[in-house]
Amino acid sequence: MQKIIKKSRRPISLILLVSILMFSMFVSMFAPHPVSADQISVRSLTLQAHGPTTDGGSKRSGVVDHEFAFTVPNVGAPAIGSIEFKYCTLAAGICTMPAGLHTDTFGSGTTMGTQTGATGFTLVNTTNGAPYITRTAASISAGSALTYEILGVTNPDATDCPLNNPS
Repeated sequence: MQKIIKKSRRPISLILLVSILMFSMFVSMFAPHPVSADQISVRSLTLQAHGPTTDGGSKRSGVVDHEFAFTVPNVGAPAIGSIEFKYCTLAAGICTMPAGLHTDTFGSGTTMGTQTGATGFTLVNTTNGAPYITRTAASISAGSALTYEILGVTNPDATDCPLNNPS
């Protein structure tokens, strides 16, 4: 007579399950955690002449400097590590980049200018129309006024912003 010995698979299954859970916890500890913020409502963009030009920075397809100014919302002491400047034809809704705009290294090359309020940022301009500045995240006071210059931006060519548009 032959004995049939059944081996339990339970210990192997349990070890496999525990291993998978431990691995997923380990990965989640070191994986980047994406964060985001709401749109800042108190903001402005000032177009400035770049170099020896006399057009005040408003020339269509002109290479100009853009100064962004905004106030951090009055909530806690936010830690800010990066700020994206996304160029869109509308302030809200689907973002369509204005025709002819170049914020990447096209032409004379876009660089970082002055920084006030929170400093130590470097410019990353690899995606046209969406440059961002980055640093190690640090808290700043709520309600702080911040300004950043992006130099050497090629203005839109007005193809999708006709001069006769009253808005």
